[in-house]
Amino acid sequence: MAKYTNLPAEELVSLIKSDDKQAFAEFYDRYKGPLYFQAFRMLGDDEQAKDVVQEMFIRLWETRHSISVKTTVEAYVFRSIRHKVIDFIRHQKTITRYLDSLECYLEKGTAALDESYIEKETLALFRLALASLPARMREVFDLSRNQGLSHKQIAEELCISEHTVKKQINKAIKHLRLRINLSLLSLTLL
Repeated sequence: MAKYTNLPAEELVSLIKSDDKQAFAEFYDRYKGPLYFQAFRMLGDDEQAKDVVQEMFIRLWETRHSISVKTTVEAYVFRSIRHKVIDFIRHQKTITRYLDSLECYLEKGTAALDESYIEKETLALFRLALASLPARMREVFDLSRNQGLSHKQIAEELCISEHTVKKQINKAIKHLRLRINLSLLSLTLL
């Protein structure tokens, strides 16, 4: 791999486009650190930043044949990570809005008969997904979403770090989304 370390980024991209895995490994080693710091600066969360960087590199490899760098390679990858972070933030907001609307429904409980049935089924799926969470994660999620406590308050109450609280909530949301989506998919296939 030493022969790749001195290659300019543009040549690495050209080799990557021709399926050169060693060129990709060098490209990854060269840019993973700076991209992680950019993502971390935007998100403020270590795990989320790592996930976004990994997703960007996976996407880069999957679309390697159609890579089109119109500026510098550095500008291209930093723009790519910025877009990945923005997509991640949008996705998190969508999940939060969904969970908030579900909570609102639970509090108000008013809907037409057909809508009520669909919402009851969705609520049942949500409760099953929630019950499948590990106990500590479920407790953290409940304190955050149902009792409205801040990350700091939860951390103090459970004697854990705020970082752990944030991580647990993010994992819970990912788990819930996956379980509900899989359940809805299986219902549509029936």
